[in-house]
Amino acid sequence: MNRISTKNTIGFITAAFAFGLVMANSSGIVMAQETFNLQDLIDTMGSFEVEDKRFSNFQYSWTGDMPPANNVNLVTLIDSGGNPGFRMTGYFSDTALTTGGTTGGSDALLTYEVDVTNPTSRIVGAFLAGNPNLLGGTQGSINVSETFLPLGASGEFTGEIFDDTLAGTQLIDSVDFGSGYTHLSVQKDIGAIVFEGSGTMSFVDQTFSQTTIPEPSTTLLLILGLAMCGVSRRTLASSDYASQAALIFG
Repeated sequence: MNRISTKNTIGFITAAFAFGLVMANSSGIVMAQETFNLQDLIDTMGSFEVEDKRFSNFQYSWTGDMPPANNVNLVTLIDSGGNPGFRMTGYFSDTALTTGGTTGGSDALLTYEVDVTNPTSRIVGAFLAGNPNLLGGTQGSINVSETFLPLGASGEFTGEIFDDTLAGTQLIDSVDFGSGYTHLSVQKDIGAIVFEGSGTMSFVDQTFSQTTIPEPSTTLLLILGLAMCGVSRRTLASSDYASQAALIFG
């Protein structure tokens, strides 16, 4: 009978753990390990926070081969840039009618709100990533398109990822809002239609970048400091003038 020593076993476990950490860090994503079922969030009008971002008011609808809300999870995460958000996981797909799929494609729509809880922070951008994939010789498209209200009412702020027979593949996108916002309403639409084979996606990542604005007290101190500098300069100028006058007129 072969026996494995405890020393060798511990060494193997340690090496495997270290390898796992390296692989996790190489992905650029730090998972916060809080998982919420989407149906539970909807039923309880629940919310969750990742650092200073609160996500709430979740709504979801689906058609065709897309998963129902009870088969979708939201997992908190922080991306490699330190931006908080969440990962949406589930089996998002569309299968061609000829192989048992539904007519007219498949669609899932997630809407939610994000608020900044830190009074000195403002949201200035959003990042979108995922793994839409047309399997094998599939002909069609699977994509994620999202808009942001109120600032994207005319479609000027839209993020999109896709795998499309005609348009190609784009797995990462970002949106720069220009100005900072404390509240956003997000509409995330997952659409798929294939004419042969199937298209799938198992996750979508959403994170938000932000900027920090000075606190009112800090701004006031800055203004007062500048004012005092001006007074000091004027005082020095007056003193120099008086000294020069004394030398001239004795």
